[in-house]
Amino acid sequence: MSNSNVLSYVTHNTARRPIDVSYSGLSGHIKSSAEEITAVFGAPMEISADESDGKTTLEWHIRFSDGIVATIYDYKGDPIFHVGGFNKGSLDHVKAALGE
Repeated sequence: MSNSNVLSYVTHNTARRPIDVSYSGLSGHIKSSAEEITAVFGAPMEISADESDGKTTLEWHIRFSDGIVATIYDYKGDPIFHVGGFNKGSLDHVKAALGE
């Protein structure tokens, strides 16, 4: 995280316990590629078709230091990644971390 305005965070790769994303919803979209997202947040979770009804194959779970939770995921083959969370702060934080 080179941007000093970006809050610290943990991801599904670094959190001590799972990040609860149950009942989160779409907050918006980002322009970053999977490679750019991986460079910032680490490797995605790879989701099998059985786990997501084939709607998503890559997903990141992120919890920022202020408690905001975000998910980043592909959806139904859309080339633009979706950002989910419990409020608009999730989109703002993800965009800041990615430099968008």
